[in-house]
Parts: sequence; C-alpha cells; structure tokens
Amino acid sequence: MKKIIALVLVGAFVFSLPVSAATSPVANTYNYYNTYNNITTDNHVTNNYNIRITVKGDGTKKIPRVIINSGGSGNGGSGTVTIKNNNNTVSFVPGLDCPLTVGQGGKLIINCVKTRAVLSLFETTSGTVSSAKVLAAQVGGTLKSVVDSKAPGVRFSKAQVNFYTPGVQAGDIYKIYQMGANGTWQEIQVDEVRQDHIVATIYKAGTLAFIKMN
Repeated sequence: MKKIIALVLVGAFVFSLPVSAATSPVANTYNYYNTYNNITTDNHVTNNYNIRITVKGDGTKKIPRVIINSGGSGNGGSGTVTIKNNNNTVSFVPGLDCPLTVGQGGKLIINCVKTRAVLSLFETTSGTVSSAKVLAAQVGGTLKSVVDSKAPGVRFSKAQVNFYTPGVQAGDIYKIYQMGANGTWQEIQVDEVRQDHIVATIYKAGTLAFIKMN
C-alpha cells in the first residue's frame, strides 16, 4: 500500500487531535480524521478545520498509513505526522467538538466466557448526535461521544464490552445510553471506569451515547 499524502495549506496550523482511523460500513474502507486550528499572530484561534480523508484498502487486512503535512507561516510552523491507525476506532462525531475516542479491541465476554468476538464501531449521524445532546442535558451530563455498533456473526443476549477510551481517568463517572428502535434512549450498565477504558454490559449492538457526569 502506497503512502497517502494529504497536504493542507490553510494558514498556520497546530494539531488539536491525533490522526485516527475508523472503518466505514463499506468493507475495507478507512476514514482518517484530524482537526486543525487557524492561529493568528497574537495566538488567537480563529477557525477549526475538520479534515476527512477516505482511503480504500487493497482487499487485505493491512491498514493504510496516512501522512499529514501542515504547512504555512506564523506560529503554526510546519511538520509531519505519520501514524498507523486502529481500524475499529471512532474519533469523529458530527456536530461534537473534541469527542472522546472510542475503540473496541474484541474479546467480548459472553455468558461469562471471554470470546474472540468483536463489537464493530462506526460513525453515527448528526441527527443522532443532536438527540444525544438533548439527552445529556436532561440527565445533567456532558456528551462525550456517540457511536454506532454492530456484532456481525455474533449472537448474544448479554455481553460485557471493554471500550478503549483514551483520556478517561479512574474516578470519572460515565453513563452510557443505547438508542432504541423508537428513538428513545435507555441507560445500560457501566461495570467499570478505569484509565483509558470503560467497561459496560450490553444486550444487543446499536447506537451508544457516552455521557460524562462529573
């Protein structure tokens, strides 16, 4: 796989989020995201730029690499970031600034047995995010992320899922809600919150909203 190079020239930039990849529902297609701030000479942030790059794989499990060059003048300087990304991580949530990255590395615990099953994560829609924002305001928390999930080829009535959530600290209080078929939200059980991880029990795959309560 050849390196994919994205050259972005929008004044002076600084990275505010790491580059990350998330699989789209289209097989073997990867979406990469980064967010830039446009900085003036007095260090004032004037605009945010969300950059999306879609890369099709070559039919193998090999994950493409992406290089993002930031160029321009002023305090932003220039530099290059090259990151090999996980392919089951969602770092972009439409309509939500600086969302919590949510990933899932597999090993669902089903019927008290650790399996090789994976909960696949995908981007959700802006309409779903708007609904989750209303929910967060109603319960008195802050919406941190919303993801869609599927469990292809896996049947379960109850499963414990370990979500990789970099930046989460022990002592943080999170609630997770799942959207039902009628568009209402139902709270699901959060079993553990520790550094960079939230462990929860789900009864089916679907749309999940992560809300921080403290």
